[in-house]
Amino acid sequence: MRTAWIARLIVAGTSALALVGLTAVPAAAVENKTLVDSHGQFTFIDDGDVFKICDTKADGHGVTGQLQLRSGVDGNISTVMTINDGGDENCDKQGFNIGNWHTYRMVYWWNGNKADTVQVTPWFNE
Repeated sequence: MRTAWIARLIVAGTSALALVGLTAVPAAAVENKTLVDSHGQFTFIDDGDVFKICDTKADGHGVTGQLQLRSGVDGNISTVMTINDGGDENCDKQGFNIGNWHTYRMVYWWNGNKADTVQVTPWFNE
């Protein structure tokens, strides 16, 4: 009888330790990402989940960045944010919380000739 009680205690203790070990795994941080060309750049800043776009060439055309989401449920792709810059001195910023349920990618282009300048990051999440 005492052996059965000790066996149950060992099983319960092992299960509790396994549960603590599984829940204590830290989330992997996403690294900052930047798409850049001679017209500007589109950057994801992981600290605060901020997207920053900068038009760095005074050529009469701005630059545009999009954040696209691929659903973790059905795989559909949608645009969840569009940000652009051009015609002013400062870069534009916008926040968007990147989570774990879906994957995201950044798309960037120069507004002068989108077909020649589209850049895309690999899919990512936090």
